[in-house]
Amino acid sequence: MYQRIREALKMTQEDMATQLGIDVKTLEQWESGTATPDEHIRTVFKEMDSRLRVYEKLKGAVESLKLAGNTDAYLDDIRGLLDSRQPESASVPLDEVLIEHLSFAIDGFLRENELDPGFPKSELAKHIYHHIRFLF
Repeated sequence: MYQRIREALKMTQEDMATQLGIDVKTLEQWESGTATPDEHIRTVFKEMDSRLRVYEKLKGAVESLKLAGNTDAYLDDIRGLLDSRQPESASVPLDEVLIEHLSFAIDGFLRENELDPGFPKSELAKHIYHHIRFLF
């Protein structure tokens, strides 16, 4: 899981080790399964794993619907969990984040196609999200 998350976040072992305040050898051991981090770090990695799964589905949905949107900004949010390394920081409500990103994507699509739905884009984002959230 640790290597997959690191690679999904486009980080080198050195970058992630520095971010976590550990040496590269420790990270190599986590990735090979010969050692495990403490409970706090495992909790943060589990949260990152969950968010990455949501990110991958969100990115797929945005691409399949041909919506404009910067889903990679979501990766920065996930990387931000490494800064604190505290499980409390993992309590951001994913529904709200996804609706916000979807709203930006819808707004970009509508502007690009010079369309005006005549109602708030955030309401459209909530409506779409509630119909596709089972995918997540």
